[in-house]
Amino acid sequence: MKKIIFLLIIGILFLSSFNAIALKNNIIINDSITNVFTLANSKNEVYTHIVFLEIGNTQFCGGCDFWNSDVYELYSTGNYEFEYVNMIVYGPYGWDDILNQNAYDWNNFYNITKYPTSILDGDYRRLSYQPYTLLIYIDECGNRAVKDIIANMTLQWLGNATIKVDIAIKNNKDESYNGYIRAAISEITSRYSTVNNSRFHFGFLDYAFNKNISISTYGIYTDSIIWNGNEHEDNHGNNFGDISPGNIQVVMGVFNCLNGFVDETVKAFVNNPPDAPTIEGPKSGKPGEEYEFKFVSVDPKDNDVFYYIKWGDETFEDWFGPYNSGEKVNISHNWSTKGIYNIKARAKTINGLIGPWGEYEIEIPRNRISIDNNCLLRFLEKFPILGVFLRIMVL
Repeated sequence: MKKIIFLLIIGILFLSSFNAIALKNNIIINDSITNVFTLANSKNEVYTHIVFLEIGNTQFCGGCDFWNSDVYELYSTGNYEFEYVNMIVYGPYGWDDILNQNAYDWNNFYNITKYPTSILDGDYRRLSYQPYTLLIYIDECGNRAVKDIIANMTLQWLGNATIKVDIAIKNNKDESYNGYIRAAISEITSRYSTVNNSRFHFGFLDYAFNKNISISTYGIYTDSIIWNGNEHEDNHGNNFGDISPGNIQVVMGVFNCLNGFVDETVKAFVNNPPDAPTIEGPKSGKPGEEYEFKFVSVDPKDNDVFYYIKWGDETFEDWFGPYNSGEKVNISHNWSTKGIYNIKARAKTINGLIGPWGEYEIEIPRNRISIDNNCLLRFLEKFPILGVFLRIMVL
C-alpha cells in the first residue's frame, strides 16, 4: 500500500511539473536547431582534395579589384579548402600591355576573354565575377571524385632571390597516372596593384614547374629545381631579383591528362607561417556576460602578426593588429545563447603569410530546473493531503 501511495505522489509531482519540463525540452530543441544552422554556416568543409583556383586578372579592370578583395576575404576565413593564384595577364595600359607571358599563355589556353575569370580545378568550373556562385563551385569541385595521389613540396631559400623547389607525388593506385603539373611562384602581397591601387594577393610571377608527368603503379615522381628571380622578368623588363623570402609561396596543381581536372593541390612557403595561436580563458560561462581571452602566436622569423578570430556563434574579429610576435593579446566576447562554442584563431605576418588555426572550447550551460526543499514545502501546502500520505509512509 505504501508503495502505491508513493508512486501516486511521484505521478502527481511529474504531472504538475510537466509544463515546465515540456518548455525546457522545447528550449533545448530550439537551441539544437539553432546550433545546427550555426555549425552549417561556420564549419570547415572537408573535401576530397584542396581545390585549385586560378584567376585571370588585369591591372585596369575595376571588377578585378573587388574580386581580389572578395576571394582573399573568403580565403582568410578558412571555411573552404582552396588555394589560389592571381594570374595578372594585362598591365595598367590596356589590352596591348601584356604583363606576363606565362600568364598570357595560360589565359589563351583557357580562352579567357572576360575579367576577372576564375578557373576552378582546371576548368571543372569557371565563373566571371559572381561572388555567390564561387562558394557553390568550390563545394562542387571539392566534393568530386579524384585520383588517389598525394603531393608534397618544400622550398629552401638559397639567398640572392634564389629558391630550391623539391616535389614528390605518390600514386596510390594499381594503375599508372599520367598528368601534368603547374607550380606557380607567387608573391603573397604582390608587387602589382589593381586599378584602385590595392595590392593583388598571391600575384603570379613565374612557374617553378609547368610540365607533363607520368607515375607508375604505386610509384613516386620526384623533381627538383633551382629558380633564380634575377633570371626571370615580366614583359615590362623588370626582373624578380628583389623578392623577399617572407613574401613568397608556391602553389602546385596536379592535373589529370584524361580530363584536365585537378586531382591534388599543395602549397609551400619559403618561410614558415606563424604558429597556431594558443588561447587562454574560462571553460564555461553565462549567457550575456563578457569573458576575456588571451591569444598569442609566435612567428619563426619574429615578424609582427595580425589575428583573425571566429567565436563559434557566426561572429568574428577580422584581421587586427599588428602585435609583436609572442605578445599576449586580450580580447573579450559574450555569447547571447546557451551552447558549446568552438573558438578558432589564426595569425598572419605583415606580408600576409597565414598560419594554422588554434582552437579553444567554452560551454555556456543551459539552465536546469531543480526542486529544492522550499519548493516541495510550497507544493505540499497546495496539496495538504499529500503531507498526510507522506507521514503515513514514514510511520
